Amino acid sequence: MGSEPPPREDPLMEGDEDEEDEDEALFLEEGEALRETVLDADAAPPPEEDDEEGAGANGDGGGAGAGGSGEASGAAAAPERDDAAWTAHVPDSVYAVAFHPSADAIVAGGGDEVGRAWAPDAGTAPVRELGGHTDSITAVGFSADGALLATAGCDARALVWDSATGEQKSALEGPAEGIEWLEWHPRGHVILAGAEDFTAWMWNADTGACMQVFTGHSGSVTCGGFTPDGRTVVTASADGSLRVWDPRTGACGASVQGHGFHEGPVNCLAFSPDGATTVTGDENGLVCVTSVGGGRPLQQMRAHTDAVVATGVCPAMPSICASAGSDGKVVVWDMPS
Repeated sequence: MGSEPPPREDPLMEGDEDEEDEDEALFLEEGEALRETVLDADAAPPPEEDDEEGAGANGDGGGAGAGGSGEASGAAAAPERDDAAWTAHVPDSVYAVAFHPSADAIVAGGGDEVGRAWAPDAGTAPVRELGGHTDSITAVGFSADGALLATAGCDARALVWDSATGEQKSALEGPAEGIEWLEWHPRGHVILAGAEDFTAWMWNADTGACMQVFTGHSGSVTCGGFTPDGRTVVTASADGSLRVWDPRTGACGASVQGHGFHEGPVNCLAFSPDGATTVTGDENGLVCVTSVGGGRPLQQMRAHTDAVVATGVCPAMPSICASAGSDGKVVVWDMPS
């Protein structure tokens, strides 16, 4: 790969180091999940809970013989059609989609190597097509201020666009193999991306200059991002590890792998709102909660019978996270405090 470029300091990334979390690692069995939902195309959505006293079995304030109608209310519980919803035609598989921060534009990319932008209130025809890639587009995303848009793909490049005009601003290059994902800094015009060549890259989106290369994984860098305060980079890999990095120096502050962590390739990663922990899912169905500052796993959670493909943490209730898997399950978990 050659020598790494000198680090470019960014005041947005400066801050105190997180304190180590002293909580002991825990293991949750399937029965300790708060809720498990099995997705079935033929099944109706699960009914909403009703905590009001006197609610009947039908959720209408009373069942048969208790002031209710006694009739099934399945039709009323079904979601209504949203007239603002629409389907736009893309001539190939779609692998990535993103909303503009102000919700006035949607961008998608996929197997036809072209990014497409739509205005939700302007019909289903794309208002702009973004060419330039020579292989499938795997990731798209807007900067936090909405001024820039980035697309990345299997051609090992990320392209940066003016989101208002569609003009290409810069081409971000460096990885030897395809880019798996990209994330924007929460405040600045800085892009982080993970690649199949075991590396992660950080660029200045305005100039196209490489700011940092993160090396150390022994497998494809499958997921990652900036902590919500922008001061730390976390990546996870098909090698089953998670690494915590200093974006100013490129130094790895912690590496988590082996006992107490994942048993296979890591597929997905989400941060808690305060950035203190990550929730990751792997190819074998395991979900792990890890301390970013302490650099060690806090909790393992197992309910899935196939790969976990997405994780998320509730912004309003940070102790609650969810995982979704190839087994058709969505599981809601209670994390350690």
